[in-house]
Amino acid sequence: MTSGIPYRAAGTFSGKSYVERRADRELRKEIEDNQRYPYLVAPRQSGKSSLIVRTMSALDPNVFRCAFVDLSPFPIDDYDAFWRRFLGAVARSAQLASDNIDSDYPEDTFLHWLSTFPERLVLFVDEIDVLIDARYKEQFFSQIRSLFNQRAVEERLNRLQIVLSGAAHPSRLIEDELRSPFNVGIEVELDDLSPAQVKQLSLHLSESGTATDGLVHARLYRHTGGSVYLCQLVLEQLWSTAVTASSRIGAADVDAAVDAIVHGAPRNVHFKSMYDTVVKNALLLSDFRRLCTREAVDERGRQELALVGIGRGVKPFRNDIYRRVFGTGGPFDLTPSRHVHEEDAPVDYDYWPLSRAERESFMTLEAELLEAEPAPRVAPDAPLTPFTPKYANEEIRSLSVRLEAARNRKRSLQEAGVITVAVEQEILFLRRQLREGSQLQAGDSLGDGRYLLLESLGSGGFGRVWRALDRDRNEQVAIKVLHSHLGGDAIRLERFFRGARIMAELVHEAVVRVVETHGNDGGFHYFVMAFATGGDFRRAVLEKRIVGGAVLPVVLKVGEALAKAHAQGYVHRDVKPANILLDESGSPRLTDFDLVSGADTTGGTRTGALGTFIYAAPELLHRPQDADARADVYGLAMSAVFGLCGEELPLDVLRNTEEWIERLSCSAAVKHVLKRALEWRSDGRFRDAAAFSDALRAAWLASAEVPADHAPDAARGAAAAR
Repeated sequence: MTSGIPYRAAGTFSGKSYVERRADRELRKEIEDNQRYPYLVAPRQSGKSSLIVRTMSALDPNVFRCAFVDLSPFPIDDYDAFWRRFLGAVARSAQLASDNIDSDYPEDTFLHWLSTFPERLVLFVDEIDVLIDARYKEQFFSQIRSLFNQRAVEERLNRLQIVLSGAAHPSRLIEDELRSPFNVGIEVELDDLSPAQVKQLSLHLSESGTATDGLVHARLYRHTGGSVYLCQLVLEQLWSTAVTASSRIGAADVDAAVDAIVHGAPRNVHFKSMYDTVVKNALLLSDFRRLCTREAVDERGRQELALVGIGRGVKPFRNDIYRRVFGTGGPFDLTPSRHVHEEDAPVDYDYWPLSRAERESFMTLEAELLEAEPAPRVAPDAPLTPFTPKYANEEIRSLSVRLEAARNRKRSLQEAGVITVAVEQEILFLRRQLREGSQLQAGDSLGDGRYLLLESLGSGGFGRVWRALDRDRNEQVAIKVLHSHLGGDAIRLERFFRGARIMAELVHEAVVRVVETHGNDGGFHYFVMAFATGGDFRRAVLEKRIVGGAVLPVVLKVGEALAKAHAQGYVHRDVKPANILLDESGSPRLTDFDLVSGADTTGGTRTGALGTFIYAAPELLHRPQDADARADVYGLAMSAVFGLCGEELPLDVLRNTEEWIERLSCSAAVKHVLKRALEWRSDGRFRDAAAFSDALRAAWLASAEVPADHAPDAARGAAAAR
C-alpha cells in the first residue's frame, strides 16, 4: 500500500490521479501557436487552476517563462492599487525585477521585462470573475486587449500571451466587444470527465491495497456525471474506506460515500457557496425554479446557472449528487415550494448528462439501476458492408452507434414538432467524446450527420481524405478535411477552399466532381467530392492494373482536363500520379487543387517550394509564384514516365532524364515528346497542356501498335481525320 492518498477534492491539484482532458491539449496548443489569448470559462471547482498549473509545468522553460496571478485576494476599489498589486504579483511569479513597475502605463512595464530575457512570457490570470463588481473592470480588460493590439507595432509584445480564467461569462465582464480581450481570444472548454476518464481516475483506488470490483467507476459516474470535484470528493471517501476494508470495494461503498457527502453538505464550502450564489440573486433563483417546473428559461439564464455549476442546459441539476443536495428535501433545498394535491405528478429531475438509452452503453454492469431500454448495438459478428465504418476500437464503435441513435431521435422529434434541446446536448456530449484529442474517427460524421466517415484514405500536406457515406444520396463520397492545426491560418484556409471552388468550376469528365465546396463542422473544415472507386493512378501502376499501352490514354485524358484549366488561367502545380484518381471503368479524374494558382488567387500564392519533389518542375522548387502552365506539363510528363516505367521513380531520373526515357517501352516519337516536356528550363517545354497533349497524341497514334479502340475520344477523332 502506498503512503499517500492520490485524491484531492479541494484546491489546485497536479498529482498522479490528475486526468488530462481535451482542454489540456487545446490550451497547450493555443499557447504554442500564440495566435490568440486563450480563456477558460467554467464553474468553480471544475479544475481550472489545476489545468493552469499542469500547463505551466508542461511548457518548455527554455521557450516559455510563466507567471500565475490569482485575482481573488486583490483590492477592487482602486484601479491604480489594483495594477500595482497585479504587476507585483507577475514579477514575483516570473522572477522579474519589480523596481520599474509603472501602474499608470502597464504596457511599458511589460515591454521593459520583455527586453530583459528572450523567452516568451505567458501570464495566467485566474479568478477574473472577482472583477464583476469592480467599477474599473472595463478599463482593465480594455488594457489587456490593448496589449494584444500593440503586437502590430511592437514586436516584443508578440512574446507576451495572456490566459484568462474564471467563472463568469465574458459579457458580464466587458460589454463593449471592440475593447474586449475575449474578442481576440479563443475559449477553451473544460468538459466534465467522460465515463472512460472516470474509470481511469478510479483505478488509483487499487493503490490502497484493497481490490475493487467492476461496478465502482460506473456507479461513480452515475452519481457525479463526471464532475471533477465530485469524483475526487467521492474517491477521497472511498480511499478512507479502502485502507481499512477487509473485502473488496464495490458499488455499495460508492453509494455509502455519496450518502455521507450529501448528509455532510451543510459543512461543505463548495455546496454552501453554490447555494449562496443562487439565493442571493433573485433572477438566478427564479430561473432555477423555472427549470425545476419545466418552464422556459432563456439562454442567458441557463448559461448563468451552468457557470454556477448547478445546472446543465435545460436540466436544473447537473448530476445526482447536486439533485440530492439542492433538490426537494435536500440540505440546501432550492426547489419551489409546492402545495401537494392528489393530481400533482412528481417532478422528474433528470440529472443525467446522457439520455436514458445512452446510459446503457457504459452502465451494462448496473442494469438493475437503469429501468431503461438498452442502447442500440451492432452485434460483433454482424456482416460488414461497404458502408460499415472501420472503427479504431470497440469504444469508438459504441460511441458512434449511440451518436447515430441520438441523431435519429432528433429527426423524429423535429418531425413531431417537439423541442430538441435535450437531445442536441446529448449529441454534443457524444461528439466531444468521439473527438477526444481533436481528431476525427471512422464512425464520426460531418455536416450535421449527413456524411458518415467510413475510413481514412490518406493524408497530405493540407488535409486528410476520408471515404464517407452521403446519407442524403445513399452513396459513397470522398471528404477532404483540413488539418486542424491549419484552421487558424487564413491563407491556407482560403487556399484549401479555393482549390475546391476551382475544381467545381472545371466541369470536365477528367476532373473529380465536387459535391460540396465548403463545410465546417465544429472547427473541422472540409469539402466533399465524388468517390473514385478505382483508387489512384500510382497504385494502379504499381499493382500492374495499368500497364504498357493503357498508360498514355490516362495521361491524354488528364491532359484534356489540364488544357481546360490552363485555358481558364489556372495552373494546378501538383500534377502527379497520386492526384490522378480512377473510376470503376479506369477513366482518370484529376484531383487535389490545393496548390492551384491563377488570375483570381491574389494573396494566396506562397513563395516556398511546392509540389512533390520528383514530379515538381524545377521552378516550383524555387519560385513557385512564377510558375505557369509549363510546370503542369512537366508534372504530367513525369507521370507518364512513371506509368511507362511501371515502378517508383528514383531520384536518378532527375539527373539522367533522357537516359531514363530511352529505357521506356514506347516509340521514338513518344520519347521525343516526353524529353521536350521534361526540359529543365521551362522555356524549352510545350507552352501548355493542350500543346503537349496534341504532340503526345500524334506521336502515340503514329505508332503501329496502338489499337483504335484503346484511344481516348479525342485520339480516335484524330485517327479518323488522319
